[in-house]
Amino acid sequence: MHNKQTKRALLASVLSLVICAAMLVGTTFAWFTDSVTSGKNTIVAGNLDVELEYATADNTGALSGWKSVDGATDLFADGLWEPGYAQVVYLRVSNLGTLALKYQFSLNITSETPGTNVNGEQFLLSDYLQYGVVDGQDTAFATRAEAIAAVKNPVSLDTTYGKEGKLAARTDPQYVALVVYMPQTVGNEANYRGNDVPTIELGINLVATQDTVESDSFDNLYDQSAQALAADLENKLAAGGNVNLVTDVVVVPESTVTNGDLDPMMTVNKDTTLNLQGNTLSLDQETSQETLPFTPSLISVAQGTLTIEGNGVINAEAGYNTAYGVTVEGGTLVINDGTYYGAMSAVQVTKGTAIINGGFFDLAPTIKADAPQYSTYLINCIDGAYNDGTAKVEIRGGTFVNFDPSHSPEAGSPSYVADGYAVVSETQENGEIWYTVVKAAQTSDELTAALNDAKPGDTVALSGNVTLSAPLTINKDITIDGLGSAAFSGNSVTVTADVTFKNLTLDKPTNTSNNASLVYAYDGCDTLTFDGCTFSDPQWEAIQITSSNFKSLTVNNCTFTAANVEGAPSNYGNTANQAIRFIHIQPEAADQVVADITITNNVFKNCDNVVDCVVGIYYVDGSTITVGGNSFEQLGDIGGVSKKLSVGWPEEEELKVVSNWTGAEKTFTING
Repeated sequence: MHNKQTKRALLASVLSLVICAAMLVGTTFAWFTDSVTSGKNTIVAGNLDVELEYATADNTGALSGWKSVDGATDLFADGLWEPGYAQVVYLRVSNLGTLALKYQFSLNITSETPGTNVNGEQFLLSDYLQYGVVDGQDTAFATRAEAIAAVKNPVSLDTTYGKEGKLAARTDPQYVALVVYMPQTVGNEANYRGNDVPTIELGINLVATQDTVESDSFDNLYDQSAQALAADLENKLAAGGNVNLVTDVVVVPESTVTNGDLDPMMTVNKDTTLNLQGNTLSLDQETSQETLPFTPSLISVAQGTLTIEGNGVINAEAGYNTAYGVTVEGGTLVINDGTYYGAMSAVQVTKGTAIINGGFFDLAPTIKADAPQYSTYLINCIDGAYNDGTAKVEIRGGTFVNFDPSHSPEAGSPSYVADGYAVVSETQENGEIWYTVVKAAQTSDELTAALNDAKPGDTVALSGNVTLSAPLTINKDITIDGLGSAAFSGNSVTVTADVTFKNLTLDKPTNTSNNASLVYAYDGCDTLTFDGCTFSDPQWEAIQITSSNFKSLTVNNCTFTAANVEGAPSNYGNTANQAIRFIHIQPEAADQVVADITITNNVFKNCDNVVDCVVGIYYVDGSTITVGGNSFEQLGDIGGVSKKLSVGWPEEEELKVVSNWTGAEKTFTING
């Protein structure tokens, strides 16, 4: 493995930039070790050799003086970095060997030091420099403006760039121009003062492996499992610092251990950040089909802290062998995202700490198919070490397939879930249960903070009852999960986005007129879902939908009660202890709303305390409604027909028939 590095400090009166170009290539190697001649038949060793070079431009604009980046100190000329200033590094990738190769070129910040500007504010240089990579640039740009204009999609310097390519043997090199510049719009916010000079170390990585194009007497696949990448990754993890997985890496499980004990393929002993960059680290599947005399783990954290990020995959699939994704044997593991497959543990802690902030965790395919019960060990601590406090797991995020981290994952342990977090579950169509750890709100202030922080698609969990001192508005596409025990009370909830409510009680809303509904769905709400919720004692209605862009309502497995309403009389003829409706949908007729409505498996109690109708749905001509599995108490129907089941205008008579609501699921078209 060749390691070629260069580092150059660009010291200027206002800014400083340091760039490090590192070339990590497959070593020159051969499946044959020599050249052998027999008569006129010659066998020649094949070799893999890739080079990354840089050039300077002469007065004519031609690129000349190509040099290896190995040890270079002049990639950037000294210059005054200021708004409008730009520099270009011209690079080329060459195949100097006799074998076809494939390479991955990437650009990323390896470290950065902040500075302080003239306003006394700390800033990062990467926030104010932009760059672009121009492919195929084999001549110099004539002007600074031309170089900047050639960058079609400039990005800030803290954005990782990646490019894949292939080079056959004895072919022309491929050219790349790296353009770094400071936009003219930058002001004194990036003008440093004092002794803290802002610096950046910028890594340029080139990783090459043999391409599967050469053929022997059988096919062209004999060389596809070259282990240069795995060896390089092992060395980088051992060295610590920032490590980027710039391509998929397959590790052949090999060991001198023969008694079945654990043996890591790679070990971390220093503080390390592993950015998977969307790629996969896995065990070689051909070798893993054999019976291994040891238990491999892809990575062991022996000392220091290993942080994993970059939304890649660590896959310990090993056939019928036991194998672990990451083991902690003295250090600290922090997982921020990504996908992890274990056989049987994706993460195991023998000694030390594992902190999981995010990610997706599942059994590897073979063990999942043949022994799915081992999902109980998906995240695992050795029992004795856990009990004496030398092994710890703290989970603050992530999704776990058929593994509930809050339900006694270890003997004597009630939960792996960190304080202030909770588990929400969702059953998939295939029967799997996915357990997701989310931040849990216990108070009104915590709920407000959680809603402010939530992103579309997030789940906000409630682990305590929240009394709303004012109406609550939800304007993000999120899920509110009450975990089966939490409640909103005291005020109404207004929805102007696509929201799901699960396992939540909504209780006794109020306003100054004593005519508050529990949930209002206004414009902006297309989809509204209630699953496993309880609606108690609305002064007016439990669910009121008037959204002009309404498209879908699902109410399933919910309970509606009106036993202790504390409202006010109205022109509907109700008394103070009666509600008006449980479910009410009525957009403007001019909105021409067409929606899919599902009302199934619900319990409607105290229907005699709901004066107008239990369900009232109007002005949604052409909509479909699916009903079934519901039950009603005190409905007051006559001959199995109830006027409190009012759907359509004019009303659909068949939807007044109670048995259509209580029997098997059926779908009807409203005023179709």
